[in-house]
Amino acid sequence: MRYALEKFMRVCAWCRRIHFKGEWMPLEEFMRQGFDTPTTHGICTECLRQQQAAVAKVKEARKMKAGKPAEG
Repeated sequence: MRYALEKFMRVCAWCRRIHFKGEWMPLEEFMRQGFDTPTTHGICTECLRQQQAAVAKVKEARKMKAGKPAEG
């Protein structure tokens, strides 16, 4: 069964689940049930930048804790 999206779709701001027909479900499940569309995961450019910065901060903190001088 396929559905057309004609109204607003409720998406949980915390877990990103979709509210559909009285049920909260992961986006992937919604796509599978409603559109017979497979999904895959990736990372957008902005999130990649944020994650790389977070990893760099953790690495720097570990170096500082170990008493190594900061690089750069």
